Amino acid sequence: DDGNDAPRTRAPRSPQAAALEKLYSAHALAGDVRALLEKLGITRLSICGHSLGALVGRVLAASAGADMPGGRKPLDVQWLFLMASAPVGRKNHVAQKLIPLFRDPLLSIDEQFVQVWQARVVARPAELPEWFRAAVQRESLKVPKAVWRASLEAMAADDHIALLAGVRARTRILLGSEDRLNPKVDAELLQSRLPAGTCELVEIAGVGCLPHWDEPEAVAAQLHKALL
Repeated sequence: DDGNDAPRTRAPRSPQAAALEKLYSAHALAGDVRALLEKLGITRLSICGHSLGALVGRVLAASAGADMPGGRKPLDVQWLFLMASAPVGRKNHVAQKLIPLFRDPLLSIDEQFVQVWQARVVARPAELPEWFRAAVQRESLKVPKAVWRASLEAMAADDHIALLAGVRARTRILLGSEDRLNPKVDAELLQSRLPAGTCELVEIAGVGCLPHWDEPEAVAAQLHKALL
């Protein structure tokens, strides 16, 4: 053990914190999405996910085709698009850096924190429309610190890479060339663990961790090219 496994070295958690982590795990969120799809009567779909959303998409895609209880139709995932998708949960370098930050009792999720966060994940934050930045800040400030931490802790607790062999959907990884949190070596590892011949890695120049913010037209073009 190299001592960097966050789930085994963390301080004792309260029952409330443990319950939150279960709610925000990729498997729990995938269950929520599946319940919504069943309610809407949707079984054939394509998925585009970013960061935690990409992990949720991977869980859904890996379960596609499996027999469902009660005679319900299995999911048929045609395409899986992944952005800012870390290949692993445990030992993930991004989680290892961020979790101690959110464990710090002195950290406040305030306007300054959200502004710094945006500046780190967007390649060209000054180019984002002011109305959009303001809207994102407002929504970010609504998220309690406990939820930020719970989602990160849950992300780091799972070995997500083990699921990749079960993904049968055609997959396209959209990588920002300026993404400092998810380097190309991670995207290549992710690609290598998916079934051979099913995944294409596309690097989008000049964008960071949020390609759909930096260059929404380029991301839309990749989806359009695949789906139509």
